[in-house]
Amino acid sequence: MLANMKAVFVFVSVLAVALAETGRSSNVEEDWAYQWFLDEAFLLTCNSSKLNVQSGEYITWMTPQKTYITVGQNDSIYELRNGSGVMGLELLIKQVNLDVGGVYTCYVHNDTMRRAKRILGINVHEAKYRKMFEKYRSNFIVAVIATAVFVVPLATSCFVYQFQYSDPETKARKARRRAGHQYTANGGDMPMKSHEPGTGGQENPGFNTQL
Repeated sequence: MLANMKAVFVFVSVLAVALAETGRSSNVEEDWAYQWFLDEAFLLTCNSSKLNVQSGEYITWMTPQKTYITVGQNDSIYELRNGSGVMGLELLIKQVNLDVGGVYTCYVHNDTMRRAKRILGINVHEAKYRKMFEKYRSNFIVAVIATAVFVVPLATSCFVYQFQYSDPETKARKARRRAGHQYTANGGDMPMKSHEPGTGGQENPGFNTQL
């Protein structure tokens, strides 16, 4: 019984976590952030109507890990691209994955100072999925594991309870009863009879008194 209670507790706890994760993944991205497919490239651009980046200025970027990407950088993860006469205007993320998801900051520089910045995000809450099953795959796996954690101990306990006293003699006795024989104290078998009123069986002498 204690094992079953522990299994129920684990099941409820894991299921609650799975539901919480499902609820959190349903959040909608903010206007400044984007969702994109895992393992595909995505391009962030620093320019906007508010920044009004001018030709001759240049851009530097800060990643979610607080590292800086400067003009001319091009490696296996990031590539800075120029546009509209602005160096580093665009940041190419070559392969979107869990490590590169988060908040990016681009800084606008002119000849004398850093004059403005813009906040951008990629997969801040979750990635983009083409199929609904891909979105909830991890939650589905958690639910299956939680169900197994609950069902397996319960089924095992029921099995043990059902067969713990099933020694050969008990099994034989059950088999004789199913075959229509009554098991007697001396170990013999006796056909079982139906006792319909007036047709058989012993009568109680106390009810045979004459009126």
